Amino acid sequence: MKDQDVSRGIIFTTVKVNSCLKDLHPRITVLDVDEVIILLNSYLGYDWNERIDYLTKFWN
Repeated sequence: MKDQDVSRGIIFTTVKVNSCLKDLHPRITVLDVDEVIILLNSYLGYDWNERIDYLTKFWN
């Protein structure tokens, strides 16, 4: 990653990750599955998984 080209990066994973990967680069945020679910619950509501068809129908 060239410092002048990218200001920040986020990697979403569907598995657990260890702290070595999370601390790989100070400008890269690695979110594991539990952290992604917490964000989805916060922004879309705790029942987002029951409404996934509605939430994604506009992207098809």
